[in-house]
Amino acid sequence: IGCTNFAALPEATVGGQLLVGGNYDWYFEAKKWLEVRIFQPDGVYRHVEATHHWAGSPDAINDHGLLVLLAALPGIEPRGGPGVQWHMVIEILMETCQDTEEARQLITSLPHLRAFNYLVADARGQAFLAEATPQGVTVREPEKGILVATNHLPGREIAEEGSDERQVLIQRMSITRFQRAEELLSQKRGNIDLEYAKEVLRDHEGFICRGEHPSVPYRGGFHEFFGTIWSLVSLPRERGFHLAAGHPCLSDYQWFGFEDGPGTGRD
Repeated sequence: IGCTNFAALPEATVGGQLLVGGNYDWYFEAKKWLEVRIFQPDGVYRHVEATHHWAGSPDAINDHGLLVLLAALPGIEPRGGPGVQWHMVIEILMETCQDTEEARQLITSLPHLRAFNYLVADARGQAFLAEATPQGVTVREPEKGILVATNHLPGREIAEEGSDERQVLIQRMSITRFQRAEELLSQKRGNIDLEYAKEVLRDHEGFICRGEHPSVPYRGGFHEFFGTIWSLVSLPRERGFHLAAGHPCLSDYQWFGFEDGPGTGRD
C-alpha cells in the first residue's frame, strides 16, 4: 500500500478545525472493487469505510469523529509469533474508540503482526501517527500543526546498501512524497482549507497523485499498473469524508457520512 496521508491541526487551518487528507495507492486492477461501506452494528460505534478488500478497510471514520488512514511500511519482516493484522486494528478502533486518547492506548497495547503507519485524528482537533511494527509502536506527533505519513519511518530509513532494489525504489518514492507534502502544507500553514488539501493530493511534481494517467507525461514501467485509486479529505467533526474515486486530478469529491451531513459540526 503506497499512500500519502496528512493532518493539519486547527492552528494550521483557515477555519480552526482539524483537517485530514490522504491518497490511497494500489494496483489499478483493484479500482473496480472500490466501495464505501457504512456499518451500523448494535452495541458498538457506527463507522464509514473506504476499501477495495473483501474484508477490512484501510481508511475509516466513526460517528464520534475518530478517523484512521493507513499506509504500509514495506521491508519489515512480519511478527514471528501471534499478532493483530491491520484490518482488525482498524475495526477495533472504529467500533470501540471515541477519540485519539483511547485510540493511542489501544494501538500501543497491541502486538502488531505487520508494519503499518496509522494516522489517527479526532473531532476534538487532535492527531497522532502510530508507527506500528512487529517490534513495537512509536508515536509521532504533529510538528508546527502538521503531520505527514507515507511509507517509511523518517529518521529510521532502511539502509540502501545491501537492500533489495525494489525496496530502495519504494523508499525513495516515499521520501519524495513525504517531503513534497510537508513543503506544500508548510507553505500554507495557517491558511489550509479543504480545497487546498485537495490541491496537495492532486500534486504531480512530488508524485502524490501517482501512476500513469492523462495528467502526467508518460513514464511507463511500474507507473502503468500502480498508483492512486482513491483520494479523500475530511473534517473529522463532520463524521464523514469527501472521496474521489481514482486520481483526484480527474475526479470530483463526493460526501460520504451519516445523516448529520457535512457542516453540522455535531459534538
